[in-house]
Amino acid sequence: MAEYDQKAYVEVDPRITKTWGRSAPFVWDSTDFANDPKIGPFLADAARYGTRSGVAISFSDPAYTRIGVAYNSSISPVDPVRKTFLDQRLGDLMMFAARFHDLFVANYVDQNALSSIHGAPLSPRERECLALAARGMTSLEIGTKLGIAERTANFHFANVVSKLGALNRKEAIALAVAQGVIRIEM
Repeated sequence: MAEYDQKAYVEVDPRITKTWGRSAPFVWDSTDFANDPKIGPFLADAARYGTRSGVAISFSDPAYTRIGVAYNSSISPVDPVRKTFLDQRLGDLMMFAARFHDLFVANYVDQNALSSIHGAPLSPRERECLALAARGMTSLEIGTKLGIAERTANFHFANVVSKLGALNRKEAIALAVAQGVIRIEM
């Protein structure tokens, strides 16, 4: 997770980028992205950890906006027989993901459990987003400047807020300035 965070893989991970705005599960295989220079480094690192294909499911939750569940596999390429096998079980995978969230994850969050990233160092991309926000830029403007989606900038801010133990973006900026994490240049 630290490597994923430090390298800002949330910006290129197809399990994230290809599921935004989708209701249906996304069945993926690293061979589908083999020639994509942005996704290539992520796929190489993911393969080292046994993630080379899988199914990603993204759905809405009224309290937590978007929920993502990934079933990962070390198998790649995914042959037609395995693809058919997965396609036939997508409904079960979706139901399991939703039920798992309802039974375990939502309950954990509802108990105000301390974020597992609280106190972790900010990634270079998070510091970059924070510095631009300190200059008054919105997430949309930051996304445009950095070549990322507005929702990705917001994802980075959610991590920043958790890591710094702040209540919101403004407090995160104030804490970061006070701690010398970023400087506001006039």
